[in-house]
Amino acid sequence: MISPALNNLWRPDALVEAHPHIFSTKNQLNEWLRHKAVNGLESSGAVVRRGRLIFIDTERFACWLRGETP
Repeated sequence: MISPALNNLWRPDALVEAHPHIFSTKNQLNEWLRHKAVNGLESSGAVVRRGRLIFIDTERFACWLRGETP
């Protein structure tokens, strides 16, 4: 059985493709990720790294996007 918590982890390209209404361009998320230390995305816990792989925790990302703390 797959953990429900894994349903919250998305690869950046899949997240952009699934939610085009959130991202103005395909590069919007990449730009936010590039500046994650400055814009608070990193400290929100929304970015999960495993080696070279990057995942976005969608619950924490949504809180960050709304300006909330998780």
